[in-house]
Amino acid sequence: YGSPLSAFGQRLGLPIAWPIVVVWNGQTIVASDGRLYRAVPGDRGEPTRFELCANQPPRGAWALAAWGSHMLVGNGYELFGVEPDGTLQPIESVGHLAHLVMVDENRCFLIGRSEIALLEWRHGHWIETVPRIDGVANPSIVHRVMDSVWIEMGGDGVARLWTHDGRLQLDVIANA
Repeated sequence: YGSPLSAFGQRLGLPIAWPIVVVWNGQTIVASDGRLYRAVPGDRGEPTRFELCANQPPRGAWALAAWGSHMLVGNGYELFGVEPDGTLQPIESVGHLAHLVMVDENRCFLIGRSEIALLEWRHGHWIETVPRIDGVANPSIVHRVMDSVWIEMGGDGVARLWTHDGRLQLDVIANA
């Protein structure tokens, strides 16, 4: 934006509470404290600031993922695809959604405590192309590694989520 982002917090209009930062359509978007914020460039030499996005999920923005022109936002109850104008389009979600992880512009894992699903962007819509699997009880932190996702499950261990032969695979490595 031609203006520095040297701080990240309330002074710039962004309360920090479990933030998730993504870049969508070239713009920085943050989900923090259950709300969506967008970065607004300051005047030349002034810091970037943040303002609330006009459209907010009714039950909060606690999961967020973006890649290129696609952005998904959700919470434990609902999931939305974000249109280019910022409007929210409902999408079927998984039970107790905790994390959204895009592995490329057209595929996103939905990781929930009850279920796990994979959405694919096809013909202008997000659809499920493989059967769902059971979720994980405590998906505390997720990390994308190429086409797979590593899930840290608190004290329960870690798991690798990936697809193989048209099916979701979840390899669990339990703590001893």
